Order: sequence, then structure tokens, then C-alpha cells
Amino acid sequence: MRDRFQDSTLLLSNLAKKVPNEFLQSIWARTRMQPGKSLLELGCGSGELTAWFALKGIVVAGVDLSEAMVKMAQQQFPSMAQQFHHAEAIDFMRSSPNPWDIIVSFESMHLWLNDPSLPNALKRALIRGGFLVVAWRTLEWENICRDVIVDALTVSGVQFYDWGYWTCPNLADVLERTAMNYYFQAPVVISVRHSSTAKEVVEFVLGIDRVQDLSEEAREQLATGLHKRIEAVCHGGRFVGDATYSAQVAELSDNSRMPRSSH
Repeated sequence: MRDRFQDSTLLLSNLAKKVPNEFLQSIWARTRMQPGKSLLELGCGSGELTAWFALKGIVVAGVDLSEAMVKMAQQQFPSMAQQFHHAEAIDFMRSSPNPWDIIVSFESMHLWLNDPSLPNALKRALIRGGFLVVAWRTLEWENICRDVIVDALTVSGVQFYDWGYWTCPNLADVLERTAMNYYFQAPVVISVRHSSTAKEVVEFVLGIDRVQDLSEEAREQLATGLHKRIEAVCHGGRFVGDATYSAQVAELSDNSRMPRSSH
């Protein structure tokens, strides 16, 4: 199977490096992490987040369906090479011999959200009282360029009605189907100043998984046309605004006294 993320490994790695330390610290606190706890990152990409938790003394593993991303993670963090796995996340969770204390998904849960086997995989992979963390990032330029980007993708034959799909509005439904009790904490939200060039915006769009299905010629045509339109929108080729990092933190338990959901 073709690696749909092979051409965007560097871009995705650079985005991961920009995740604020205070955002990860907040997740650490909300999930009551401490050295010796275990964490699985779904869609670990180039490994930056997995490595951050490992340096805190967490027992970690990262899994990604992109062989190129896993190789980059192993190269960047050679001492952790055996902890990065090229596999399909649901298959990995279902075959994992021991459950995890925390499962983290950063801008990847949309890949499995509608898979009917996801609830049982989560139930098998998480200890009771464990935490599921679904995190994402919203860049200010997304709001400015949304119509332009969606129009360009539509012209190229890419259906993209659900901008912001990585925020996982259906996560509660998935957790309901695990037959476990769950409790949503107040969301973790942190904003930092961010700067992007028109070129970086185009590279970001080209990294969307559905765009990877286009032919090389179609992707080049999309990039050329989109770059011109983005430069016209941002007046000078650069956006400066907020990058907002958010996370849904759900605690799962068999304890019937725990409320099903709270926001």
C-alpha cells in the first residue's frame, strides 16, 4: 500500500516540533501522569510527542501507518527506535499484550473515528481508569483561507466538507460504544503566536491525506493555483496570528458511579 504521507514527512515533523511545552505539561497534569506510567501514541508521526513523554520517565510506544514517518522517528530518536512501530493503529491496539494507562492521538483520530472496530480496540488497549487524549491544532490562517482552500480542493476533485474534522465531534459516540463509563474533563486549550508563509500553507494543504490520493500532476496543479490565491489573500505572503492547541481528555472506567459524560 502506498505511503500517503511520504511526501509530507518534513512538514509534519516541523509542525510537531512547534507543539508548546505548556500544552504537553497540561496534558501531563490532567492525566495524572508520573514516571512508570505507560502511554501509547496513535499516529506518532516523527516521534516528537512520544519522545517528550519518554524523557519524563513514561513507558511509551508510538504507532503510525506511514513507514516514512516511523523511519524518521527512529532516526531522530535512535535510543527509542524499538518503541516506534509501523502498523495500523487499531490492529496494534487489538494485539497489544498489556493495556496502557494513557492513549494519545494528535490530529490523527479522524483516520479511525468511523471504524466500527475502534470502540473494542480502545476498550482492550486502555486500563480501567485510563485516559484517552485527542488533541488538535487550529491555526488562525485556516479561518482566513478556508473558503479559498475548500474551493481549490473541490476543483481538484477532493471532497472536503468537514474542515476541522480532527476535533472529533463524534468521540462521545465512540466511547459510548465501548460500554465503559467515561468522563470528559474541561478541554485543554492553549494559544501561542504563530507565523506561516503562503508556501507553508500550501505544503500543509498538500499534506492532507485525501490530497495524497491525487496524481502527481494534479497535486502540482493544485499547488500552483493555490499558492497564487493564498498570496493574494494574505497580502505579502505571510500570516501572523494565533495557533490554538486543544485537547479532549476522557477518563474511562467500569465504575458505575462515574458519570457517563461531562463537559
